[in-house]
Amino acid sequence: MERVSCLNYCSKFLKKFLAALLSVIIVFILFSCQNGNNNGGSPNDTPKPEETYAYVSMLTDKTYKNGFIIRGLGNPIYNDPIETFGNMYDPNVKFQYDKTGLPAPEWNLCQWATRYPFHDIENQSPYLVEGQKNYEFEKLSEGVYKYTNPSKYITVDTNTGEYRLGLKASECFKYPRTQGQEWPHWFTEKRIYNVANPPNQTSIAKSQSVKVQFDIRLNSFEDFMGNDANPDLHSAICVFYLFVANRDPVSTMFTDMLWFGLSVFDNRFVLSPEQSFPDVGSKGSATEKWIFNMAASEFFTPEYNLKTAQNQVILGEWRTVNVEVLGLIHKAFGEAQRNGYMKNSKLENLYINGMYFGYETPGTYDIDMSYKNVDIVSYIKTN
Repeated sequence: MERVSCLNYCSKFLKKFLAALLSVIIVFILFSCQNGNNNGGSPNDTPKPEETYAYVSMLTDKTYKNGFIIRGLGNPIYNDPIETFGNMYDPNVKFQYDKTGLPAPEWNLCQWATRYPFHDIENQSPYLVEGQKNYEFEKLSEGVYKYTNPSKYITVDTNTGEYRLGLKASECFKYPRTQGQEWPHWFTEKRIYNVANPPNQTSIAKSQSVKVQFDIRLNSFEDFMGNDANPDLHSAICVFYLFVANRDPVSTMFTDMLWFGLSVFDNRFVLSPEQSFPDVGSKGSATEKWIFNMAASEFFTPEYNLKTAQNQVILGEWRTVNVEVLGLIHKAFGEAQRNGYMKNSKLENLYINGMYFGYETPGTYDIDMSYKNVDIVSYIKTN
C-alpha cells in the first residue's frame, strides 16, 4: 500500500511539474516573439529606422525620355577627313527626338572611331559619298525613335526603356586591323556622380551589396574576318563597365579610377574568362588605368548565355543578368594597387561614378543587340 501511495504522489507531482514547465515555455515563446517583433524579426514588421535597408538604384531617366548627348568620334582609325568632323570628344550635340523643351540629357552616346560622325546633324561634311548621310532620324511610333548612319544605329523605346544598338565595323575598317590601330566603340554612357555630395548608393564602403541587372538579346552577328582573324588583335565584344573612382575627401574631386567590367559577349569565347590588366598600349585612346573584367561564368552558364557549347551565336533569345559585383570590386581594387595603380586611393573613398554599355570591335564584325531593364542597384541603409 505504501508503494502505491508513493507512486500516486509522484504521478501527481510530475503532472503539476509538467504543467508548470509548459506554462513557462509558453510565456517564453510569447515573450520571444514579441521581442523579435520589436527588432524586425518578422518580414511584415517595421524595423527600427537605423536598421532600414533597401536596394536603391544608381540610375535615373531609365527610359531615356530626355534623349542623349552624342559625343565626338575621338581618335580616328585612319585619320581620313570623314573621321575628323567637329570636336574630337564632346560637341554637346543632343539627340532629343526632334522635341524642344526637354531637360538636358543624362545619357551620352559614345561613337569612338566609328568613322561616320553622328554629330554631323546637318550633314555638312563634304566628304560623304553621294547618297550617304551622317545623320538620319525617324519616329517609328509614339515614343519610339531611330537614329541611323552608315556605321551604326540606335532605336529607343522611351515608353519601356528598351533600346537597340547596331554597329557595323565593316563600314569602319578598310582592311583587317593592325597592331596599334584604334577600333570602333559604340555605347550608351552615364555619369552617376555629384562631386560635392555623392549619393550613398554609389559608395563602395557604405554598400552591403551592389548588383548589375539587365536583359539582353543578340539580334544579328556577321563575321567579315574569316581566316584573317587573329584573336590577339581581332574580336567583337559587348561589355558593361562601371567607373570605380576615388574621391578625395578634402578637395571632393574624383582623382583616379579603375574600369570594372562584365564581358557579356565575346566572339572568341562561349564564356569570357576573368581578365585583369592595365589599359596601356600604342593606340591613342589608352587610358592608363586598371581594367578588371569579371568572368562571364559569374552571371552566365554554358547552357544559358548568348552562345552554344560549340561557340555558335544564339539569335533572338533574351538573357537575364542579375549579378552581385561588390566583392569583385574589392578584388579589382586590390589587384590594381598591387600592380601600382590607384596607389593614393582608399577603399572608403571609392564610388561608382559612371557606367557604359555597348560594343568594342577591334575586328571586322557587325553586331546588333537589344537591351532592357538596365540598372545598377546598391543595398544601403536608407535612413
